[in-house]
Amino acid sequence: MNEQNDEKVALLIIESPKASASDRNWATTAANLQSKAQQAKDIQEIAENVWQIPLHSGLLILSQMIELAHKGDLKVRVLFFEEPPNWSVYPPAEKPNA
Repeated sequence: MNEQNDEKVALLIIESPKASASDRNWATTAANLQSKAQQAKDIQEIAENVWQIPLHSGLLILSQMIELAHKGDLKVRVLFFEEPPNWSVYPPAEKPNA
């Protein structure tokens, strides 16, 4: 069995603000979150505000990213998976040969 399929992961979603008054706060917090995510091994960025974090090595980073979001007064959502989800991406990154 593939070890990667046996690991638990968290999907971290930081809600970006809708009001333009919060744009500067979001830009600063987003930059800090990106920097924090890049420090960790195996974190997959799904979108600018969504990360898939393996729990075997990412609990500290997960808590630090949540703390950064709270300091920026941003809402946080975390969804835990028993194994990494199989993402479908459209359009596909590569087009099949015709």
